[in-house]
Amino acid sequence: MRAGDTFRLAGVADRHLWVVLSDPELDTNTVVIVSLTSYDVTKEDVCIIEAAEHSAVTHKTCVAYDKARDASLASLMSLHESGRLT
Repeated sequence: MRAGDTFRLAGVADRHLWVVLSDPELDTNTVVIVSLTSYDVTKEDVCIIEAAEHSAVTHKTCVAYDKARDASLASLMSLHESGRLT
């Protein structure tokens, strides 16, 4: 897993694409991840992603900075190995 990788979390937040923001090689205990969400006028417009700028983005999307989380690389890898993180 590297900064810039994207994933979905099955069964919990599978509607939203998540992005790894920090470099897991620099700190395996604190990997910063953030969710992408559909854009509307009530959302922050600092980082807008248009359809087709990423293979998983089909409409105007923005970063949900208020949903940012941190997780350990080990926990993310465990979710991946269990098939919940794709």
